[in-house]
Amino acid sequence: MRKKVCLALLLAAVMLLSGCTMIVKDEAVDAATEILKVNDTVYTKGDVAKMVDDQLSYMYSMYSQYGLSFDPTDKTNISDAQDAVIEALKQEAVKKQHIAAEGLDVLTEEDEAKLDEQAASDRDYWKELVKAYYFANSSMEAEELEAELEKQTDALGYDLETVRQQAKDALLEERLNDFVTKDVVITDDEVTAEFEKQVADAQTTYAEDASAFANAMNNGDKPYFAPEGVRLVKQILIKFTDEDNAAITAAKAAVTAAEEALNAEDADQAACEEKLAQAKSDLEAAYQTAFANIDAAADDVIAQLNDGADWDTLMAEKTQDPGMQSGDTAETGYAVCKDMSGFDTVFTEAAMALENVNDVSGKIASELYGYYIIRYVGDVTPGATQMTEEIASGIRTTLEDNAKTELFNSTVESWISEAKITVDKGALNN
Repeated sequence: MRKKVCLALLLAAVMLLSGCTMIVKDEAVDAATEILKVNDTVYTKGDVAKMVDDQLSYMYSMYSQYGLSFDPTDKTNISDAQDAVIEALKQEAVKKQHIAAEGLDVLTEEDEAKLDEQAASDRDYWKELVKAYYFANSSMEAEELEAELEKQTDALGYDLETVRQQAKDALLEERLNDFVTKDVVITDDEVTAEFEKQVADAQTTYAEDASAFANAMNNGDKPYFAPEGVRLVKQILIKFTDEDNAAITAAKAAVTAAEEALNAEDADQAACEEKLAQAKSDLEAAYQTAFANIDAAADDVIAQLNDGADWDTLMAEKTQDPGMQSGDTAETGYAVCKDMSGFDTVFTEAAMALENVNDVSGKIASELYGYYIIRYVGDVTPGATQMTEEIASGIRTTLEDNAKTELFNSTVESWISEAKITVDKGALNN
């Protein structure tokens, strides 16, 4: 996702910086006009206008990612971008002033070396994006291509000096954050209170909704309260072949078309009914063929299990279900319950029909995927989760991160409120 956004930003930068009404004028005097002053830090029209253009480019690209429109020449959008940039610069100014005041900007030789390494890595990253976007099908020789990559990456604002400064700014802000929040401490009582709150919230959410709980578990959540009736199952899925899936899809489309023809006002009822019957027959035949083509594979799995094969070993080798190949669900199994949403009903009913832990189903035919072979691996213990060291540690970390973020943001806001600030937004539009 990050790569897609970055590529969009590269394109947006080319499009917008060439045509936006906020392009910086060439006149040196105009560009040097003071727009914002925060204590002793001055931002000129040239500084601010460039950032406004970048903000508009960013908004344009982000909207485009979701198929939405954003007009970078709209006066309201420009004004909003100007406001956002001015607020961001206020924060930047007070942060840099306090970094300097506390001596946090003093770097060792080791710090400088790490920044050099980080900058080189970051620039290589941007060069790869430029290569993928501008030179994907280039026939240039390696040396010529490298020279063009260097040139284009610099032109887009990702020269080595710029990316190194970005890395340095990030390092110094991290130092400032650590300095401001160094005294934040989360007590055991706070951890306990938060745990109890989450248990109560989970009980409210899931006590009467086992399906929601099961879906939450399958999505990677670990609710602190479990309702009755949830079990864990694993499956070995033997899927239809791609060819048979295509045949089934085509046969379904033919059935739909025949049904629509039959319902048309001027339909020849007898002829349309005959076509519909044939289409349904073809669909049934497509299913029969699809199941026949995977019968041997499913029967082989059943035979190996009957001969004492280890379930997890065989599942890792045979299943075609991604959820059983890796991740938490492959380790613990899917959470299922009666009448749950989120799964094929055939799968859920077969899973809930197994009577005892470690029972294994036979071949369960599903018209959606193929054959399920399901093992009942255990039950989710109902009731509240017990506090463990792992849970306590996770809660403590979350509370600490939240407290530090809140303290840092409020501190920056207090610095801004205490600063001597002048703004001439109108000069941006002259």
